[in-house]
Amino acid sequence: MKIIKASQTFVWAFRQVFLASPLGFLALMLIVLMQGFIPGLSLYVIRGIIDWVIENHEFPFILIGLWGGLFLAEIVTGPVVAILRLQLNEKILAHCHIALMEKTN
Repeated sequence: MKIIKASQTFVWAFRQVFLASPLGFLALMLIVLMQGFIPGLSLYVIRGIIDWVIENHEFPFILIGLWGGLFLAEIVTGPVVAILRLQLNEKILAHCHIALMEKTN
């Protein structure tokens, strides 16, 4: 019974966040998902670099550039997620204040 109540509360909370700022919520979820995939993609690119060097005995500039881009994306997404969370928190707080004021009237 506790699991059902917790899941209902979780769904309600996500709905309130989405109602407060749909674009901010979607942007945050997209960047968090991207942030989760970056380490795996980086390992895949490193494996590609090693395979390329073993087989071709050349320097893979394209893969090195891709790896550098993934490294940069990993560094940049941390502060971007923090900023989006702060903005979303402010919008959620305002949305909850408005909902409370409407209930009191």
